[in-house]
Amino acid sequence: MSISVDGFVAGPNQDRDNPAGVGGLQLHEWHWHAGEPGHEADAGPRDELMQRRGAQDPIEMQGGTTFYFVTEGFDAALEQAMAAAADRDVDIAGGAATVR
Repeated sequence: MSISVDGFVAGPNQDRDNPAGVGGLQLHEWHWHAGEPGHEADAGPRDELMQRRGAQDPIEMQGGTTFYFVTEGFDAALEQAMAAAADRDVDIAGGAATVR
């Protein structure tokens, strides 16, 4: 995912015809043109970001939050989170595929 310096990941006026907003795909152009003339500097970072990584070890954050990475799918992540939370609320974060 790309994000602009001012914090946007899509253009304005998102709708079915413009799911990334009007002009929103311009923010992500570097993914597709890395290595082409004028974009050579983007090739290394693009290749680094796009490689398959697998699951990482849990990441403990300052303040007590720990992020766990589940690779068995949404249902497995929800089941593990609900078991760990007992009767408390559960939040699951992810990209567009998770939201769908």
